[in-house]
Formats: sequence, structure tokens, C-alpha cells
Amino acid sequence: MPVVLDLLWRDHANMALVLKALERQYTAFNDGGDADFGIIQASLDYCQAFPDRYHHPKEDAVLRKLRQRDPAAAAAVGDLEDEHQEMIELTAQFASLVEQVLQESEFPRDQLSRIWRQFLDNYRRHMRMEEQALFQKARNVLTPEDWLDVGEELNDLKDPMFGAEVDARFQALKADIEAIEREAREARRSGQEADA
Repeated sequence: MPVVLDLLWRDHANMALVLKALERQYTAFNDGGDADFGIIQASLDYCQAFPDRYHHPKEDAVLRKLRQRDPAAAAAVGDLEDEHQEMIELTAQFASLVEQVLQESEFPRDQLSRIWRQFLDNYRRHMRMEEQALFQKARNVLTPEDWLDVGEELNDLKDPMFGAEVDARFQALKADIEAIEREAREARRSGQEADA
């Protein structure tokens, strides 16, 4: 698999973990429990620090190269750049509401819940579309030289949470994600033991 495509898949797997953490907080919030707004804010900060600034431009570069190589295949992907801009705007809107909560100001609970759900659903739908349309088409169409060209376009920003070092502002979120993964492994193990 081309290195750039491997990086894109890995970014999606990491983003899926961030979305799981946000989903868990969403459930607690809507069930009337205590949501951890520090985790929520860190999740949104991560989206703004990494996917918005680094991951999406990688995908845009792949789409540009796909347009050069096979315009029909690229057209089937749709307008990815516009979708990325919409995701950036939705993330900013969601982050703004979370900031209001953290400042202990009045906030519309139903509006926060609606935007939160929209964020989760849109992000997951968007990633599925990219995986099924862009990634598959690019893998089938682009040449090794095309992938090298795409790689040369990209900056070398390191992932601030899933890289070798975890940025301090993401440590609690990373710990929460690790707890979610641990709970999932334990649930699978318990299920396997019950089946035995």
C-alpha cells in the first residue's frame, strides 16, 4: 500500500477513537450524567490541530492527483474540499458551544446536543465516504509516481496525540481512549469466556 494511503487509513483509525470518546461523553450528557467537558474540548482541539490542518490537506492532494489521472473517478468522489470546509466550520461551532459551557455561561442544552450529534454523524459519514470512494479509487488509479508526487506536497506535521509523544493538552483524552479500548478488550474477553 502506498505510504500516503497507509497514513490516511491510520489517521481515520485514530479519528474513530476520538469519535468513540466523544460518543461516550455524548451519551453521558444526554442521559443527564456528568460529561467531561475537558475531554470534549480536547477532542475538538485535536480535530482543529491535526485533521483540519494536516489530514484533510493530504486527502485534498490525493483528490487533485486523482482528478489529473482520472477525472470521472474523481467526480464520483464529489467535492471533498467543500466537505472539509463544512467539517471545519461545524467543529468551530461545536467548540464555541463547549467553550460557553466551560466558561459557565448559559448555553442551550438542546442546541449543544444537536450539534454534537451532527458532528459525530457527519464525521463518521464523511470518513466512510472517503474510505469507500476516495481511498479505493486512488489506490486503483494512481501510479507509484503519483503517490510520490502527493507525498512531496505534504508537510511533515507530527500527530500531537497518536505520535511518539503526546502533547500535554491531549493526555487526558488519550488516557480516556486507552480506557475505552481496555474496556472493549475486557468485554470481548468476557464474551469469549461466556461462549466457552
